Amino acid sequence: MSSDGRNLSLIIGGVVVIVAIVAIVLWKVGGPGTSGNIGQEPAGGAAADGAITREDVSADTEVPGLDSETPDNVARPTIVTPVVPGSDSSVRAFDMKIENGAFNPDTVIVQVNDVANVKIMAVDQSYSIVQPDYGFSLTIPKGETKVFAGQFTSPGKYLLYCPSCGGPDKGPKGYVVAVPKQ
Repeated sequence: MSSDGRNLSLIIGGVVVIVAIVAIVLWKVGGPGTSGNIGQEPAGGAAADGAITREDVSADTEVPGLDSETPDNVARPTIVTPVVPGSDSSVRAFDMKIENGAFNPDTVIVQVNDVANVKIMAVDQSYSIVQPDYGFSLTIPKGETKVFAGQFTSPGKYLLYCPSCGGPDKGPKGYVVAVPKQ
């Protein structure tokens, strides 16, 4: 391999390590605009009867990879890398927008215990986003992008919504789907 090829490999490897470290730090301490206890077991456990928005998810739900074909409403990850070398959990990065009262795409799919790092841009107005099962909330001013990073530790389909827009019945709705590992 030429020295240019080795240099490029070192640069790519370094970027992957830095992204993984940033995602882990955001997960541990909360990212910009995050609050609550995202990344921790929900109060009472997500599978407990007290789950607020959690729905069951089929174990055969496909977790998309970098090159996966996905429906328009499912976010394809921009980064998938092991949390640490040899781990079976990954850091998965995604991009979403909220515009005209809707998430686009509206669904992020990860495996249980993967770290989800989701950048959300508020295009046309400010939005408040909550995920009550994990105690997550953030406000995204118009034209800005905020990140939430967390680890969904129990399988399920978890609702994200905007309470200031009228709640899940009237405002934008999105989902984080945590698929059980097979």
